[in-house]
Amino acid sequence: MSLPSLMANLISESLVLIVCATTGQGDPPDNMKNFWRFLFRKSLPAGSLCQLDCAVLGLGDSSYPKFNFVAKKLHKRLQQLGASMLLPVGLADDQHDLGPDAVLDPWLASFWDSVAAMYPSMNNMATLPNDQMIPQDQCIPSQSFPYPARMTFNQRVSHPSHYQEVRLIEFDISDSNIVYNAGDVVAMRPCNSPEDVQEFCQLLRLDPEAQFILKANNSSAVPLLGLPEPCTVRHLVEQHLNMAALLLCFSTTELEKEKLEEFSSAAGSGRAVTGRLPPHTAALTVDHLLDLFPPIQPQEVRVPLWIKKGTMRFPAEKETPVIMVGPGTGVAPFRSAVQERTAQGKTANVLFFGCRSESKDFYFSAEWSQRVEEGELSLFTAFSRDQ
Repeated sequence: MSLPSLMANLISESLVLIVCATTGQGDPPDNMKNFWRFLFRKSLPAGSLCQLDCAVLGLGDSSYPKFNFVAKKLHKRLQQLGASMLLPVGLADDQHDLGPDAVLDPWLASFWDSVAAMYPSMNNMATLPNDQMIPQDQCIPSQSFPYPARMTFNQRVSHPSHYQEVRLIEFDISDSNIVYNAGDVVAMRPCNSPEDVQEFCQLLRLDPEAQFILKANNSSAVPLLGLPEPCTVRHLVEQHLNMAALLLCFSTTELEKEKLEEFSSAAGSGRAVTGRLPPHTAALTVDHLLDLFPPIQPQEVRVPLWIKKGTMRFPAEKETPVIMVGPGTGVAPFRSAVQERTAQGKTANVLFFGCRSESKDFYFSAEWSQRVEEGELSLFTAFSRDQ
């Protein structure tokens, strides 16, 4: 149901689930503002929603000060208007180790249990399996449903002799329904190479073609959604497991424990695992893989992609100056910000940029120089290895 029709018929509805995000500094999304104003009118009587059963699920990010503020306030307002809340407000957190699904899965399970008790006829309705994807044109790209963007540009921006290969890559997302602001982050899910997966399975004495079906054994969230049913060990390790995060539970020798402690430490977490494991690594079963290895975390680059909201906020006033400090590749979000601000006629932009060498890794130097010449940017640079 659309928000306008919900706003018109809310008093006559019997069951409503509201899923909402929080934007800016505790503000409702743009498409929710009219509904928000309607719901918070002082003229609404206290018992106007006494016939309504409902629940509120918030999609948020705990790195923001007002985490899921809209969901919390909406839940409280519905209670004030007499609605019967089926569940405590759900507070999904994008910063959780398992992502928002850590809250979504158990919360939705409880929601459907409540609904089934109220409407027994729903028990006969079929549900979509976890591995059945929603058609792309019906969903907004997300971590669960990334958009397969087409690459349109790929160019190295560091000097060919520089030891770091840094590239500027552009994608066509014109038909993706993705909405973003300057400073937002492109995210993707990487995978392990087939060679590493094969070596990993050999070292841990796992059959890569063994099949299983992932089920939750308690009320906690299933750590990985979208797995095929059945799933092979090869697919699990290649597409989902972070092989560099071994734990100590199954080590059998002191040497093995020392090695596993090394790989589990902050200093060793980025190293390749398979070629350095002791030869007597304990055999594991599929049942233990998800206990020992966390999921691969999204890397904030490339495709298949979705957008994560950034934390940068720029002033709306045209005359307010903005000071940006972006050394190395950290200058990337400020490039998009400067492009957007200059297109809006905002020329009070100050950028501090630093890198190793002016000739090796001064990213977008020609673009910055042009903007300085056109009076759109004040630029200050420092090159640590050119002193």
